[in-house]
Amino acid sequence: MARLDDADIARFVSLVRATDFAARARKSGDAGDESELSVLEDKRRTSFTVVGADPAVDGLLGFLREISLRQFRDVIDAQRSEEHTS
Repeated sequence: MARLDDADIARFVSLVRATDFAARARKSGDAGDESELSVLEDKRRTSFTVVGADPAVDGLLGFLREISLRQFRDVIDAQRSEEHTS
């Protein structure tokens, strides 16, 4: 599991807030990939679905992908080093 430092946490919170999750329609968009998000804040769960591009949601999802790839960074870096030494 990738560890998050204070800067990561602050960025995550900022990106979640940028989605305006509390005031969003339950579903938006009509064509493209579908993203379902659920935010738990102060024991209140807010869920919404976005179909297609949405800059705020796309930014959040990009950050989450970046974080999820961190756990594999050491393995990927080791493989790249082996390729260069072979």
